[in-house]
Formats: sequence, structure tokens, C-alpha cells
Amino acid sequence: MDFMTFLNVLLRHAERRRKDGVTILADMGSFYLNNHNGCQELMRYEMSLPEKYYGKNLKGYCLYHQKDFERRFGREEQSQLLDCHNRNIMLMNAN
Repeated sequence: MDFMTFLNVLLRHAERRRKDGVTILADMGSFYLNNHNGCQELMRYEMSLPEKYYGKNLKGYCLYHQKDFERRFGREEQSQLLDCHNRNIMLMNAN
């Protein structure tokens, strides 16, 4: 089952339970944790997702550890990843 199919299953379940929608928090670190091509796969995956989920009661957040994000991706790649999303929330370490 691909991710979008899984989201549709969750949305139908939420609707049956009379919930307002679904919120997804995805830790993106799993893409490159033990995978040589993980960063390239992650870029392809992020760019394959819609920027907005029109007509769906769905909110999705891709979570990155700040140091991993800065260490694994160059400035251009960071910019491309951030541009894949309608909104970005950045939590920075205070150190």
C-alpha cells in the first residue's frame, strides 16, 4: 500500500468515526537512517507529494531533526525540500 492509499484509508476511518479529519506527523529521518541513497529517495518522495491536499480533511507535517537536515542537505536541497510544502514550521535549537 502506498502512502496516499494509506491516507485515504485513514480519512475514511475518521469520517466513519465522525472526526473532523486526519493529521499526519512524519519523521523523515527514517529515509536516510540506514540507506545509502536515502537523501535522493527522500527528495523524490517529498516532490511526489501534493503541496496541498485539496478536498481532503488532512494536514501533513514532515519532521526533520535540524542538525540532520543541515548536515545531509546543501542549501539548494534544503530550499527545494522547504518549497515542497505549503507551510513550514522551523524549530531551532537554542544552542
